[in-house]
Amino acid sequence: MKIFGIDLRLRKKERPKNVVSDEVVQKNVSDPDFPYLVSFSRTGSHWLRILTESYFDIPSLKLIFEEKNYRSSDFLYFHTHDMDLKTERSRVVYLYRNPVPTVFSQMKYYKTPMDDKSKIEEWATLYAKHLDKWLFSERFTHEKLIITYEDLKSNPERVFKKLSEFFGRGYDKEKVAYALNLGTKENIKAQTTHDSQVINVKEDYEDLRKEFEEQNKEFIFNILEKVNPDLKSLFDR
Repeated sequence: MKIFGIDLRLRKKERPKNVVSDEVVQKNVSDPDFPYLVSFSRTGSHWLRILTESYFDIPSLKLIFEEKNYRSSDFLYFHTHDMDLKTERSRVVYLYRNPVPTVFSQMKYYKTPMDDKSKIEEWATLYAKHLDKWLFSERFTHEKLIITYEDLKSNPERVFKKLSEFFGRGYDKEKVAYALNLGTKENIKAQTTHDSQVINVKEDYEDLRKEFEEQNKEFIFNILEKVNPDLKSLFDR
């Protein structure tokens, strides 16, 4: 799949050994009540999937992170970025993030010049439409849990209480701590060798992000407001 001339398929030097077959994926997702995790690209889905796999001891489709779960026949949810905005499911966990670092991360991932306003506008517009669909416009979900990347960072226990309730499983505070211990940037980097840019640990990353925010924050928020004025109220400005 390509958007703005960019190939959005997994960048990989070799196929990971821990990828579930298409047949197993289809067997699960053919059930209309099988849950989906939906998240725009670069909003923290790898982190959340590693955390939930560690916490629930159940992998997600279609990439499994912990070796002990490679032979699992039970799966928590199927993850999709829904970049073409065509996904419709009954049960959904929707993860989203502040649009400014999200757009920055997209630009960084695809090695786009940070002063390319046209690409910033394209990514911001696509993300705004994604947010509008999943937070305001869609009418097909029967059960939807909305969580944010920022809340996952600042209050993971609250997020996992919600996740435990959504999946009908008991909450365990100690297992949250266990999952967070495994969900470090270094561990995620080690478990995502199929894509070296999933996690960026370069020392200058935060400085570049802050500079990008200073220069483009208002520009990006104005784009969100054009798509849906209600999007503006979702984020602290």
